[in-house]
Amino acid sequence: MKDKLAIFDLDGTLVDTCMANYEAYKLAVEEVYGEWPVSFEKFRDEYYGRNYKDFLWETGITDPNILSEIHGRKSDVYEQILKRHGRANTFLLDVIRGIQDNYNIAIVTTAARKNSQKVIDLFLKDIEIDYVVTAEDVERLKPDTEGIKKAIEHFKCGHKDTVYFDDGDEAVEAAKRLGITAYLVCL
Repeated sequence: MKDKLAIFDLDGTLVDTCMANYEAYKLAVEEVYGEWPVSFEKFRDEYYGRNYKDFLWETGITDPNILSEIHGRKSDVYEQILKRHGRANTFLLDVIRGIQDNYNIAIVTTAARKNSQKVIDLFLKDIEIDYVVTAEDVERLKPDTEGIKKAIEHFKCGHKDTVYFDDGDEAVEAAKRLGITAYLVCL
């Protein structure tokens, strides 16, 4: 029985999906709402990895119905764009392959379940993932540690037997405050 846990963020950690997310949101916003004058650099530096309701609101799109329609359209086009622009973190995937006999493997992401599954299906086919926590599974998104705690509780692992990988500084620091060994990943 595995008594250790390795938790990984998905977008930006296991798979570089930044350009795919940007292109999908840009297309969806322009189809549903109109021009979206957000550059890739601004998206990457300020919005990537955040919940769509939060960052789209900051760009001036505040109507909940329009936000929902944009998110739905983004989800519709995401897989095709992801196939062109997504890139697996082959190093971390090799790490998982090397530890998965001794560690439970969990993903904790702020992304929606539907889009997370698309990323997993395209880039993590040969990885045995034991547990996934998505935006729908928690009330508070990262950097809050609710998702991490949920994974730890699921496997009944101690914090000292858990390791965490994320591309977000705040999420890594929050995990460390729980007493978890945590690593910042840069793609």
